[in-house]
Amino acid sequence: MSGEDEMATIYRQNRPVALAETAICGVGFTLSVLSFQLGIIDLKWQIGGIAICGLLTIVFAVQLIRRQPELVLTDDGIQVVRYGHIAWTEIHSAQLLSRSGEENLYRAEFVLRDVDATLAHVPRFVRWCMHPARDSPKHHIIDAEFSGIPVTAQALTQALLQRRPTLSVTQVAG
Repeated sequence: MSGEDEMATIYRQNRPVALAETAICGVGFTLSVLSFQLGIIDLKWQIGGIAICGLLTIVFAVQLIRRQPELVLTDDGIQVVRYGHIAWTEIHSAQLLSRSGEENLYRAEFVLRDVDATLAHVPRFVRWCMHPARDSPKHHIIDAEFSGIPVTAQALTQALLQRRPTLSVTQVAG
């Protein structure tokens, strides 16, 4: 482990939350398959339930077994699980979002200076799935999900500013 790795601030997903999400979707998938077998509800609802619950079960199961942290802060930049390493010089600002009445974050958004150059290393399919279209006002924003990570906006703000004191960080509750 290098010195940079030892000094990194790492945010991992909460395993019990990921397990609960996977289990709930798995139960939904199982019930959809049973309703299909028993012919309880309309065919279109059965197929829709199987498809949606099956896909979500796979997505949450992959998140559950993934070893990579959701977000890593280093002196060089950030590492976001879906986008890879992004240097601090590429990040214009950060916006930390929490739901009203909740202390923990649910998403951090990073505004990039040049999204096309910054995300050039990310496979085209991943960019297409995870990133807004060019004509979207959110085109220059990438995000890190915090729904299963117990961290407050204040704690992440302090960690970001410790690494990059000139970064503009905004906290939004809503």
